[in-house]
Amino acid sequence: MKIIFLEKRISHLENKLKDYKVDQEKYENSFELLSKNFLLFSTTLKEKVIIQQHIAEQMVTLSESIDAIETAINPSRKIGYDITKDPYN
Repeated sequence: MKIIFLEKRISHLENKLKDYKVDQEKYENSFELLSKNFLLFSTTLKEKVIIQQHIAEQMVTLSESIDAIETAINPSRKIGYDITKDPYN
């Protein structure tokens, strides 16, 4: 009788062990997928920063070009004359 009980107990533990192995494989696959997604997310953020930096540089260039064009069209806007200041001071 003890032998039968022990065999059932061993069988039950073997089944539990199989279930744990299946669960472990699921967790490993989930962790691998999560790691890949995190890498993709990091790469996407890096690319976004590069694009934003490029856009900012282009905006500076555009602003400088607009300023140069406006100055060429109306040079007095850069010279600026303030009647409240004495030019001889």
